[in-house]
Amino acid sequence: VETAPLPLKFDFYFPAAPNPHKGHLVLFQACLLLAQRKFDFRVAVSGVGIGGFQDGGKFANPVMEEARWFLKSHARELGPRVKILGEVAPEEVDALYAGARCVLSPSSYEGFGFPVAEALRRGKEILCTDIPPFREQLVLYQAMDRAGLFPPQDPARLAEAMEQVLTRTPTPSLTRQEIDRRLAHWTWADAAQRCIHQLSKLPAHA
Repeated sequence: VETAPLPLKFDFYFPAAPNPHKGHLVLFQACLLLAQRKFDFRVAVSGVGIGGFQDGGKFANPVMEEARWFLKSHARELGPRVKILGEVAPEEVDALYAGARCVLSPSSYEGFGFPVAEALRRGKEILCTDIPPFREQLVLYQAMDRAGLFPPQDPARLAEAMEQVLTRTPTPSLTRQEIDRRLAHWTWADAAQRCIHQLSKLPAHA
C-alpha cells in the first residue's frame, strides 16, 4: 500500500503511532469486512513511524508486522479504501480532523487517549473502544451522544459501528460554543491543581 496524497474529505480518520495496543490490525480487519459487503468508504491513517505500512516497509514488532502483512495481503480490497499518509505536519493533522466525518480509536488500552480528546475538541463524531480512559472522557465531557463504543479486539463490532456511520445521516457538528461548554468541565489547570493537592499531602522529607 503506497502513501497517498492528503485527502480533502473522507469518512474516517485514524491518528496513531505504530504501537500494538492502538488497534491497526483490528481496524484493517473491520475495513475488509466492510469491503466484502461492497461498502465504498475512505479511511485516512497518519502517525509518527507508520512508514512501515508503505511498500517495502517492515515493523520490528510482531503485532504491527501482522497488521502490515494483513494490509498488504488484502491490497485489492483495502488499497482503494485505506490511505496510509505517514507522518504529517501539525497543520495537516488539523486538516485531517476537519475533513473527517468520524475519528477512530480502536485501542485495546490507553493511559489517557489523546485522539478522543482531540476529536471532542474539534466537535467530531468518534468510534472508540469501550475502555475506562475513553469512557471517562466521554462521561466527563458529556459527549456520549458523540461516540459509538465497541469492545476491544472485536473487528466485527467495529465494522458494524462503521457501517452505521456510513448508512445514516451525518451527525450535525457542534458549535464552538457548545464544544467550549462541554470541555470546560475539566481543564489542564484543573489537573494541575489536583496534582498539587495530592503532592501537598505527601509527608515532608526529614
